[in-house]
Amino acid sequence: MLAALRPEKNHELFLEGAQQILKQVPETRFLIIGDGPSHLKLETLTQDLGIAPAIHFLGSRSDIPEILQSLDVLTLTSYNEASPVSILEALSCSVPVISAEVGSVPETIAHGKTGLLFAPGDTRSYADGVLELLENAEICAQFGHQDREAVIEQRSLKSMIAGYKSLL
Repeated sequence: MLAALRPEKNHELFLEGAQQILKQVPETRFLIIGDGPSHLKLETLTQDLGIAPAIHFLGSRSDIPEILQSLDVLTLTSYNEASPVSILEALSCSVPVISAEVGSVPETIAHGKTGLLFAPGDTRSYADGVLELLENAEICAQFGHQDREAVIEQRSLKSMIAGYKSLL
């Protein structure tokens, strides 16, 4: 998960989902990239849930593209979002995304076509979606390829300039 460690990002759902995922795929490892006021609370929660060995807090990083390229899936569990940059960063690296269906996320992720969406706060659907992606490399590759192409086509500097020119 790539997000500031703040309450609205709902890392608790991420960690509770991780606990469920680890019951089925115990070798899974989870990265939390970012820092913020909830750090200590979240580290304590990993201990309380018994999942601390599988959770890696990386803090703020400058090598985000390299880290993203090492991921199987990027998750976003926020209660609300405007237009999350972390999703665009993941998509540009061909990393499939599962996200809470909040804000403008459905404009970027089409459920079942370019990624997976779940109802905000629904830990079971979140965990099931991650498991579906982890267990199906073909779907991950398909989502990753389609997502990268869509980001290049719709969100690149070239496409933005063309959009601005069309307004003139």
